Amino acid sequence: MDHDPDNLVVLCGAHHRALHRGTLVIEGRFCTGLTFRHADGTSYGGDVSPHQAEVSAQAFGALKWMGFGERAARAAVQSALAHVGTRATTEEVLRRALEAGVAAPKIR
Repeated sequence: MDHDPDNLVVLCGAHHRALHRGTLVIEGRFCTGLTFRHADGTSYGGDVSPHQAEVSAQAFGALKWMGFGERAARAAVQSALAHVGTRATTEEVLRRALEAGVAAPKIR
């Protein structure tokens, strides 16, 4: 994990947990601007697609359970969603993420 001060952000407990559950996505760097999105890709505070948010969070959790780091899991889910569409199932998102050749999990 990169502890560069430009990569760090202070969050309340609820948003910190949401980030680690995969229901909140934070991208960017402090110096260039941060983007906050829901798991379904909508801007934070915008209308959320409950189906896509749930699928995204489940796929993210499954990849983490398989041993993928949070950054790799998050990137894989976002990439997969761009290809499978908004009505995809969790299984479809996971298959696409794994087929795309996401980085191998760290051996613990």
